[in-house]
Amino acid sequence: MAKYVPASESKSYRKYALSIVESLSSADFLAPEGSNGGFLLMHSVGSKPANSDVAVPLHYADYYYLEALKRLRDWSEK
Repeated sequence: MAKYVPASESKSYRKYALSIVESLSSADFLAPEGSNGGFLLMHSVGSKPANSDVAVPLHYADYYYLEALKRLRDWSEK
């Protein structure tokens, strides 16, 4: 979102994105290496309203986590 809002709002979106990545990278969510069936994140949610895939590892959650890390790295390199 930070790329699509006025510059005056961009900083708050970047700060929020960083806090999300930091939270997901904490011991509360990030699985220890070699555990969790090879998944990166331990507690993801597929559909909370349907109570489906709640607090489980999901391959697409790992994908979006890696995508967020890549985007964060790309921001840092600019």
